[in-house]
Amino acid sequence: MNIHNMVKNAGHLYNLSSYKPWQKKRPNGIKRPRFQSIAAFCLFFFCLLSCDRGLDSGPVDQPGIKGTLIFNDPWPANTADVAVAVYRTLPKNLADFFNIAGWDTTVAIGATRYEYDVPLESAGTYAWVVVAWRPENGFWNFTSLLGCYHIKNSKLPTPVEVVAGETAKNIDIQAYFSLIEGANLPDREICSGFLPDLPALPGKPGVGR
Repeated sequence: MNIHNMVKNAGHLYNLSSYKPWQKKRPNGIKRPRFQSIAAFCLFFFCLLSCDRGLDSGPVDQPGIKGTLIFNDPWPANTADVAVAVYRTLPKNLADFFNIAGWDTTVAIGATRYEYDVPLESAGTYAWVVVAWRPENGFWNFTSLLGCYHIKNSKLPTPVEVVAGETAKNIDIQAYFSLIEGANLPDREICSGFLPDLPALPGKPGVGR
């Protein structure tokens, strides 16, 4: 099954197309359990990023994004994976987290620097390039961000322009494991301060405004 069918089927399974964060109740008046949508996101994100790449290796002229990850902290002992994920637009609700344009899960565990490469289907502007962490026996989720691509003094993630048939290069990202422990670094606000309010997971800080 290709990635588009996976996304389509997952959307039907969890009814994400009709998900509205502001809607407190189902049509029959029963409150929607908040953890259901969170679990759906974590499970689907885990399935997506468990693949080696967002897309199979394509022709030489396939567009993409590449750069260097710079890890500024010691790696947690319970690290299972670290991945780079690329989004066309900044997420405005939980369902938007499913719209991943491409990713690279081949990051070498324990590295201080890593050259990542994310192949993409098409050229265009990509608004959010992020690094995420997954613990052993855990899932990817919106509280595990280690950093994102942004230029100096930026207050938001910096969009990346990808030209047809070319790879955008030198999209370097500073990654901080201390962010998953709740450190109040500028990158926390830059990379996730714009996100919609999302409930905290056990033992982790909430995300969003």
